Amino acid sequence: MLNNYGQYPYGGYMPLNNGYNNQPSMSQQMSFVNGIEGAKGFIVPPNTSVLLMDSDAQQFFIKTADRNGMCNIKAYSFQEEQLDKTNQPIDTDKFVTREEFNKFIESVNNLITQNNAANEPTKKALI
Repeated sequence: MLNNYGQYPYGGYMPLNNGYNNQPSMSQQMSFVNGIEGAKGFIVPPNTSVLLMDSDAQQFFIKTADRNGMCNIKAYSFQEEQLDKTNQPIDTDKFVTREEFNKFIESVNNLITQNNAANEPTKKALI
């Protein structure tokens, strides 16, 4: 709704809607801080979460402000993950050797044989 001079009415500006937005904003940003004290001092607008990278250590913080501006900080640390898991050494202490396995099988077979012999009915001789 422009007038003849290409301007909006009311003195050349567009009137703003000053109503409050009831939906929380989901803006995400990342900033660098110096330790937990830097994260505590970082100002976060209401209904916002920010990722704060620690420039001094291998950790990061997620600082979240609720609609009243009350903040909550969670700290996390970085841990390197191996991308190629095929080259990792195998812990052989958790495995049994072939000799130990064969001894175990032999002891199980002996127990089965003893159990079958004990449960076999006794044969009485006919007189």
